[in-house]
Amino acid sequence: MWRWEVCFFYEQRETSDMRSFVYEQLTKQLDDDPLIDELGLVVRASELLFGGNDSKESDSAADDGKGPPFICREHKLGISSWCLPDLYRFATNLFLSLIANIDFKSLQCLHNVEISTVKEIHDSTRIILLINADSYRAWNVRKFLIQAFRLKTDDEIRFMNLVFSKHPKSGEAWSHRRWVLRQVKDFESRNSKQLSDVSSQPHSSNVDDFVRNDHFSTEIRICAQVAEIYPKNYYAWTHRQWLVKLFDFEELKQELRRVSRWNDLHVSDHCGFHHRQFVLLCCLERSKLHSGIVLKDFDEGNSSNSDQFHHEKLESSEDCEFCEIFREEFVYLSDMIRRYPGHESLWCYRRFLWSYWFRLQIQHPTDSDDSNANYSPTSQSTDSDNSELLLKLLSEEIEFAQHHIEDDEVSNFPKQRRFATRYKLWILHSIRGFCSRIPTASQFWKI
Repeated sequence: MWRWEVCFFYEQRETSDMRSFVYEQLTKQLDDDPLIDELGLVVRASELLFGGNDSKESDSAADDGKGPPFICREHKLGISSWCLPDLYRFATNLFLSLIANIDFKSLQCLHNVEISTVKEIHDSTRIILLINADSYRAWNVRKFLIQAFRLKTDDEIRFMNLVFSKHPKSGEAWSHRRWVLRQVKDFESRNSKQLSDVSSQPHSSNVDDFVRNDHFSTEIRICAQVAEIYPKNYYAWTHRQWLVKLFDFEELKQELRRVSRWNDLHVSDHCGFHHRQFVLLCCLERSKLHSGIVLKDFDEGNSSNSDQFHHEKLESSEDCEFCEIFREEFVYLSDMIRRYPGHESLWCYRRFLWSYWFRLQIQHPTDSDDSNANYSPTSQSTDSDNSELLLKLLSEEIEFAQHHIEDDEVSNFPKQRRFATRYKLWILHSIRGFCSRIPTASQFWKI
């Protein structure tokens, strides 16, 4: 019995020494190479398996056949799966022992802590979050490090980029990222300036061009990369929408062009088109400030709102740039539907476009029969003229859907026909209140 206890003691000591050794080596690797931008888990971190020289492997790790605990090549870090449980347990115990005597109720709690202790807290939380990115306690302690000026925001953003390469759907990490960005001086000044000047100077050249800001470029790039790693990533697209809220009208148009490249490569991904929808709604809010357009609520299918079809005099005499953007969206989407038939995401996005386009024409009709004409405000327009315009738009949209219902020469024709039929029925159902008050509109009910 005594021999068993001695063997167990030495086995525990050897395991503890191995945990400490792996922890120290990995911490040193992260300190020596701050440009590490990708993290992955590997079965065996052998140099030979990754095109290197296997003689570099440590003897202590090679004796048991497991190989080294990690490998780093070309700023890419791979951690062996066999060491993760012990490494995480060791880092967590160390982290809890370090913060046990620190009162985090005050923002000044780390000012009197020794630099070596702060460094150990930083290192232990770094290892914890690389393995478990949802450890909110570790993220919160790193917030205190930033507020105590013991950790730079740029270094924290770079670290989170590494975390997202392995944990792209960590809600705690994305929340922490937004908090860090709010601590950035130029980002916060941009936020306050945008909120105060968007209504008074929407097109002022004195407003800083946030599109060229390094932090913004990094955020857009990371959101795109994370969306590639994990499709339909709610957190990445929500973070990007949080950024879009800070844009002015010109920057929103640039964002539409950037999202177009994503939509072209990910036609079936609803997230990209939903983000495009969000950008257009932000354009709508900005256009209200620019040209005085007011869109009343329109309850689809409610005939009681059909009497609200009228046009209010605009406060500005400039053309409605937002209407032009919406027209370009229809052209872009029509081309996408023709090039990529049978994708439901395109037809769902067209429902959104038609719904808001119909509301916009109710409130802001044109004075020209040319559908490609510039949209200019008219102070005098009768209900009959407005109704004729809306019927013309309705007829063109019904013809577009009918064309794809009958075009059997395209690939994926069964799906294309099914989505086009649903879209046609949806239009007829959504505007039935409007059609009920115009006798000539009865023709659209024929399927």
